[in-house]
Amino acid sequence: MREEPGHQAYIFYRSTQDPRVFMRYEEYDDQEALEAHCAHLREMGIDLRVLLDGPPIVEFYEKLA
Repeated sequence: MREEPGHQAYIFYRSTQDPRVFMRYEEYDDQEALEAHCAHLREMGIDLRVLLDGPPIVEFYEKLA
């Protein structure tokens, strides 16, 4: 992965119950850093959805600690 301003973490997980289920955790300093990352992927023509077996479930969380 390239170094990105505002990027804190990419962590990939695989379900222990179903090896076809994955979760990707990404952490950014703020919404602006996330938007810059998404713009970079679009510029490169990367669409990770084509690798999926169905629509992705996207959730956003507020960091508490």
